[in-house]
Amino acid sequence: VPTYTDIRNNPSAAWAESYIEYCTSLGIVSGKGNGIFDPMADVTAAEAAKMVMPTLGYNADIEGFKGIGWDINTMAKANTLKLLDNLQGEISANTPVPREQVAQLLFNALDKPTVQYYEGTSANVWIGAGNVNDKYYETILETKFNAEKVVGVVVANEYADLYSTQVLNEGKTDLQEANGTIRSLDITSALTDIGESRYAYII
Repeated sequence: VPTYTDIRNNPSAAWAESYIEYCTSLGIVSGKGNGIFDPMADVTAAEAAKMVMPTLGYNADIEGFKGIGWDINTMAKANTLKLLDNLQGEISANTPVPREQVAQLLFNALDKPTVQYYEGTSANVWIGAGNVNDKYYETILETKFNAEKVVGVVVANEYADLYSTQVLNEGKTDLQEANGTIRSLDITSALTDIGESRYAYII
């Protein structure tokens, strides 16, 4: 028995029914209520943010992402996590978001801490070993893409080097982390990046 009554007989949406049912089983989507999914409607900022939350480990029932006030609760959490950063224009719960805005939201989620629940309360997942300074939060980038986010100051590239009279080869950049470690990266940076804080994703 399908969860929604307005998908199977809709020629423009029937192809997606199995995907929608699968996402419903994971708590990613829940429709409009009363068996209505409204597949041809615009996706709002609150709906897009709600779909991202389970990927980070959030439980829609516990967090109040369902029922009365779901959109307010979702937007509050999205703003706390900075999932809506760099979305163009004024964003409210009911603002329709085009694909490029959704792509930005998904990008924002990649390096946000994932959570698990302990006795009904969410907590960030720690990974790493040694003392507290060696630990960091687990993210989608690390668990799904085996990627690492490196943050530091650009100290050398093909245009200048803060520690040497010789510059690096074309397409090379040295990034100095807060602990003093210098990471040599195969990326291109500009002269104006020298001395500035930047980040890079390494796979």
